[in-house]
Amino acid sequence: GRRSAKGSAPGSVSPPRRDDALVVRPQFAVGDRVEYRSDTHRQWLPGTVQRIRENGTVYDLDVKKGAQATKLRRAEDSGDATARPFQAEPVTTVFRPERTERPEL
Repeated sequence: GRRSAKGSAPGSVSPPRRDDALVVRPQFAVGDRVEYRSDTHRQWLPGTVQRIRENGTVYDLDVKKGAQATKLRRAEDSGDATARPFQAEPVTTVFRPERTERPEL
C-alpha cells in the first residue's frame, strides 16, 4: 500500500520541530487580571492586560505599557490582602447575617 505524505496514522505524534522551542505562547490573555512587578515602587501592582506584543513576551497593561512577561504574574496567585493594597472601601455593609431573604408566610 502507498502512504500519503500529508496524512498521518491516527494517534501518531509528530516529532517537535526545532522552531517550536522559539515560539512563546502568551501566558495571559487580554482582559486578564495580573500583577506587575514594579522596580520603581518595589512591589507588585495590580493591572489588566490590554494588549499582547512580541509573541507574548511583552504586554501592555492599563498600569504599564511594554511590561515584560517575566515581571508579570496572575493576580489570583497571591492572597487577597496583598493583591489589592489600594482598596479602601469599607466592607461593613456587604454582609448582614442577621437578615434572611425569606418571603412572609
